[in-house]
Amino acid sequence: MRLYSRILIPFFLLAIISCDKKESVPFNILRAKIDSVDLLPNKQREVAIDQNYQRILSGRNDSVKRSLLLKICGKYYNNGFYEKYANSCRELYSLSSEQNDTLQMANALYYLGDYYEAKYKMDSTLYYYTQAEKLYRNINDTLNSGKLQLYKAGILHETGNFFESEVETVKALNQLKNTTNKRLIYECYLLIALSLKDQHNYSKSLEYFKLALEKIEELEKETPLAVMYSRASCYNNLGVLYENKEDYRTAIDFYKKALKIENLKKEKPVLYSMLLSNLGYSQMQLGIDKNTKNLLDESLFIRDSLKNLSGIVASKIRLGEYYLIHKDTLQAVKYLEDGYTLSKEIKSHYDILKSLKLLSQTEKDKYYSNLYYKISDSLLYSERSTRDKFARIAFETDIVENKYQDMIRRNITIIIVSLSIISLMIGFSIVLKYKYKNNKLKLIQEQQVANAEIYRLMLDQQVKTKEAQLDERNRIAMDLHDGIINKIFITRYNLIKLDSSQLDSKDRLIKQLEETEEEIRSVSHNLTKYFQERDINFYTIINELVLSQKNKFSTIFNLFMDKSIDWDSIPPEIKMHLYKIVQELLNNVNKYSEATKCDVLFFKVSDHLSLEVADNGKGFDVQIFKPGIGLKNIEARVKEIKGTLTIKSDDRKGTKIQVQF
Repeated sequence: MRLYSRILIPFFLLAIISCDKKESVPFNILRAKIDSVDLLPNKQREVAIDQNYQRILSGRNDSVKRSLLLKICGKYYNNGFYEKYANSCRELYSLSSEQNDTLQMANALYYLGDYYEAKYKMDSTLYYYTQAEKLYRNINDTLNSGKLQLYKAGILHETGNFFESEVETVKALNQLKNTTNKRLIYECYLLIALSLKDQHNYSKSLEYFKLALEKIEELEKETPLAVMYSRASCYNNLGVLYENKEDYRTAIDFYKKALKIENLKKEKPVLYSMLLSNLGYSQMQLGIDKNTKNLLDESLFIRDSLKNLSGIVASKIRLGEYYLIHKDTLQAVKYLEDGYTLSKEIKSHYDILKSLKLLSQTEKDKYYSNLYYKISDSLLYSERSTRDKFARIAFETDIVENKYQDMIRRNITIIIVSLSIISLMIGFSIVLKYKYKNNKLKLIQEQQVANAEIYRLMLDQQVKTKEAQLDERNRIAMDLHDGIINKIFITRYNLIKLDSSQLDSKDRLIKQLEETEEEIRSVSHNLTKYFQERDINFYTIINELVLSQKNKFSTIFNLFMDKSIDWDSIPPEIKMHLYKIVQELLNNVNKYSEATKCDVLFFKVSDHLSLEVADNGKGFDVQIFKPGIGLKNIEARVKEIKGTLTIKSDDRKGTKIQVQF
């Protein structure tokens, strides 16, 4: 059962149609004719819709035509003409594609998803919803993109993908919180609660049920009649939760609270019959005989009158269980066999197994028991395959549907024939896989230790090289200053003392000696300055690492380093970790980002230093991202330097990773 209602023709589209002043008179007439279709007798509606459809197709392909065509689609759907509905949706998509009308393309895909949902083809439904949701997101239509994400989550929940449903609903909730649609927010809370319940996370599920009830209270203040029966449905789901916890008394309290809601039997007979059946079942589990059978019988009677096949199956199985508890084997077998037969017709796997399990308690031989285990194994694989299939469609929309279905059919055939052999192979492959992973991890760790040692030796060598340069520089400067300059000074002094008969020659020699002395002193100072400028430091190593990066995306790498950072005061161990972190992050950029630009920045903030690596490539969803070995190693290194790691990513803006220590 879907958890949400559908508005086939959004109000904003009607507003667009009614406010278009450029439309021609014939289209005004057509719009009036389309609106008047619902006033006709049922037998005349299809012909009237067909005639209006053909008139619309005869006009030019403009926004008015596509808006009217959308209304025609809605009329086909509301009147149950599903094949014509699908064809008109495909025509709308084709016309919208010709004019690059993204909104109407999204609407057409959305409606096609509705068509396949009515046919209960959930794989196709999920595919079209996913395509429509992407287009709505491209035009920043938060309401519709969030709504479709919620619908996709509902499909995942119905097909047993409870964790994926929870993840998808949280995404929908994050979008819908920015809108004013409280009803959809309530449905998000409810679906998260149901997904958590089906994952047996009952405490967390109760928290979201509480949020759902709080949202119902807000809605009741605005439109009390519209949400009256939503409260009954919420109470029913809470009862099932406590039923799963085997707290049947609390479950009974919730069922009774729901049944007290006014006009529930008249307005929502399906929900009313479900509550009767659930109440009777909980009383049966507590051994309460009073009125229990009447509740189960009444539930079956209502469901039978509504031709609610899934409900009829559930009622027959519960009545069979009731008679089984009361030792009436003949009645128990009758109801359980009816339930088993009907559950096969509607392909309800849960009810097939439930009825067979109860029937096995009534037999002396092992017929039903053997049938139960045989079908259980087959259905288990089938359900797992189905869950995998929907998960792929939800998160990898480029999967080819027909090819995947063929693969599933082939796999089912192979597994039915050789289930035991495949089980052994899977077990053996798992052992080999984990052994391979452990060996790979061990090699990586050894490589990391070796890399760390190499880097430490590089730093040590640089320190020794620097010390040798300083010693040599000081020695040369000292030799120049103490040796040659002193000798020149003595020579100049002796020249001054010479006979004054050759004053011009003497003065010229003295001046040349002074110039030589000044030149040697300048060389000594320049030598000191030269070696100061040529000191090899952490900046040099990082710069060489950054500028040496190359990949198939032609990414441009840049390094920006705050000159106020005193790298000599930072311990070599920390610099080693920073070097390895930058190396790993650049490796990830080369492999995954597809970026055209990547910046590496070191800067000082107060008493802390920050490293930031940012690219403009394709990002990833941080919430569902599972870190690999490289990122885990980065986290370990950040922890070693007592820093913090922050990851921000957007599929349109790229990725930014910051380390602060």
